[in-house]
Amino acid sequence: MIFTIPGEPVPKLRARIVQRGGKAWGYPPQRSKEYADMVKLLLKNMWQRGIIAKIEKPRRVNLALRFYLSSKPTSVPDIVNLAAQIADCLTGFCYDDDRQITHLLCQKLKGSTRPRVVISVKEDK
Repeated sequence: MIFTIPGEPVPKLRARIVQRGGKAWGYPPQRSKEYADMVKLLLKNMWQRGIIAKIEKPRRVNLALRFYLSSKPTSVPDIVNLAAQIADCLTGFCYDDDRQITHLLCQKLKGSTRPRVVISVKEDK
């Protein structure tokens, strides 16, 4: 199945650690969390409308991601963190766990007037 997530892709960023009362607490950066929440909401909507479906009991999954970035990104995000963000969001919608991904193909394209992520998920036989 192939589908698109509109908007400027946001990488999965490292959790911020703070100490309070001698205990360390970790929390995700706001921008990264908001993007993940938005992607999951879109995926839930697509799943309810039958646009996407979970691959039944896949042992191996092929995941291809094409990131279209705007022409003026403030900083060019790391492709590994972009892929991690999307792979985590797809868990539960397209496969049970991102550990099932056996093949991952990523491409980062800059200069797009329509930023988005094009996703292809299929069972690897």
